[in-house]
Amino acid sequence: MSNKLDVDSLRVLTSVVNLKRVGLAANNLNLTQSAVSHTIKRLENRVGFKLLKRDSDGFALTAEAQSFHDYARRLVLLHDEMLSNYRISSLQGKITLGATEDATHSALARVSGQFRRSHPGVNLQIKIAQSLVLTDWLKSKQVDIAILQMFEDQVRKTDVVLWRDCLHWVQSADFPLQVDGDIPFVSFSEDCYYRKAASRALKKQNRKLNVVFECPSARGVNEAVRQGIGVALITESVVDETLVPVKADLPAMPEIVHVIRVGSGRHNELVDDLKVILVEELSIDT
Repeated sequence: MSNKLDVDSLRVLTSVVNLKRVGLAANNLNLTQSAVSHTIKRLENRVGFKLLKRDSDGFALTAEAQSFHDYARRLVLLHDEMLSNYRISSLQGKITLGATEDATHSALARVSGQFRRSHPGVNLQIKIAQSLVLTDWLKSKQVDIAILQMFEDQVRKTDVVLWRDCLHWVQSADFPLQVDGDIPFVSFSEDCYYRKAASRALKKQNRKLNVVFECPSARGVNEAVRQGIGVALITESVVDETLVPVKADLPAMPEIVHVIRVGSGRHNELVDDLKVILVEELSIDT
């Protein structure tokens, strides 16, 4: 076998195997049929054995070529992944991403790093806020694209769903509360998405929230609940063993959906590139 194999030749082989027709592979690769046939022949000469055979469906791998094709397919995929991660864009400008605190984990840091490496001429700014604030920022064009939380019936056709999460009423495992009348509530802020939804749901029970603690950070809210100050609504993904479900007749809350939303009139190549990276790094099959 020759000690040099080029990725383009391996790509031709994988395309013929996948499509089973030289003509289809040629169209897919923007090559002529003779160029595809010549590439396969040259590749066979380099490896020293026949790669393809004809069968009733078109072209298929020979027995000798099975393991070789496995390597070829993996090399092509790895090559394309590397180019995707490290391609250098000539685009210039600034883009602002808004995100909820739930999204500020290691994956969002990877998004920022990958985008900055591939777009060195672009200034990426990330602003963290609650969903209602982010929605206003999208409208006022303070952010170009945002990761928002919402309920299923508020998702737009143009939104991209990243993941879903359950919303639970929780209290301290060490200092449980008696919740009978109005609810002693620990809230993120006056603009808290959960707080507004809970108020609407409780109104149907002729009950209301009594906000006893307000803090913009998830850490502050969780600590207040741990100390028995009040109860809170928290997504399942951030509930730990120090918090337990509230054993009371509280309204069940609908599922939370985390989506990517692009501001009106903000669609451009920069926004589209960032959107692709966000989907790759943050989306969870649900």
